[in-house]
Amino acid sequence: MNPLFRLPSTVTAALAAIFLCFPAQAQSSFATSTNEDVAIAFFKTANVKPDFMKWAKESREFKVAAPARVDDFLFMESQRLSRRWKEYDPETSLIRVGATVSVVLEHLAAKDGGEIFRMTMSFDKGDVTYFPYEFQDYKFAVVPQKIETLLRQNISREQYDLITTDFKGETVGSAKMELQLKPVQSYLQQPYMLDGVEQWMMLTDTVTLALKSPRSGAALWTYGAEWYVSPVTREVQDLYKEPQLAPAF
Repeated sequence: MNPLFRLPSTVTAALAAIFLCFPAQAQSSFATSTNEDVAIAFFKTANVKPDFMKWAKESREFKVAAPARVDDFLFMESQRLSRRWKEYDPETSLIRVGATVSVVLEHLAAKDGGEIFRMTMSFDKGDVTYFPYEFQDYKFAVVPQKIETLLRQNISREQYDLITTDFKGETVGSAKMELQLKPVQSYLQQPYMLDGVEQWMMLTDTVTLALKSPRSGAALWTYGAEWYVSPVTREVQDLYKEPQLAPAF
């Protein structure tokens, strides 16, 4: 019998500390980013600090605040927004998007006599695939770069059977899509006209994509970018780095 592998006690303690910081994320359902989240991400990615006092004055809470609380609210709200902007890190904080997509499955014959199982996912038609957000007077377009390359996939027979079962034997259906996107670049020079609306564009890279059943919520197919290392994984990897020895004199 192979001996049970055990981590050193120092590593075990560090891992416990890391995962205790994320209990809700591990157990809760997929929480999508808010309009405010996207606004903060847009300006922090552009390295521009907005006028948060102005944001506070344009908020719904300010408009309904009691006159005696107005000054306190403006101070607290502008400070809250400023802290969010300061603490936001585009390298590690991902935008989480939920959408509904159409799915078409194909069972094809390969030239070598084998079988090919293919899945094509699509959003509503448009010149550019993007996700719209609106925060106060701003309209944002979150654009996942090259997402079209991820929407057509060869899948295994097992995945094909899993999805057709969820579609009750059909090869065409709809499913939930959950994406995590890493901000790459915000365009502050000017808004872009998308679908007849001027929108401030932010380019992103797709970190994860999950296709889920609209009925049960079970995962049907998933993708994860090999180039992305999460903050938790990076911290775990750092635990295994060999310590550098001081030079001998």
